Amino acid sequence: MVAIESADAETTTKKAKVGNERNIMTKKLHGRVHGKTIELVEDPGVPDGQEVELQLQVVASGKKWGEGIRRSAGGWADYPEIEAIMEKIHQERKLERRPPTEHE
Repeated sequence: MVAIESADAETTTKKAKVGNERNIMTKKLHGRVHGKTIELVEDPGVPDGQEVELQLQVVASGKKWGEGIRRSAGGWADYPEIEAIMEKIHQERKLERRPPTEHE
């Protein structure tokens, strides 16, 4: 069984007539999975305890490319030896690493 919790957001609701009498509500909702619980970003609009059938579609993460490196910026701020380490790296990058060729 999957528990459903809710908050607020935008929704798309469709109603379809099945047979002569019954209406089935189809609603597109967004949420986040936590184990066997799906936390919805809006009220599903059904009574508590109502049995529902779910069809899940995984959506891309909302994280933007490069966000991780931006969050890590300043990570070396309290590391006093970083200036010497960075200078050593800079100097090592300047060294010629290719072996000499016959024509040089």
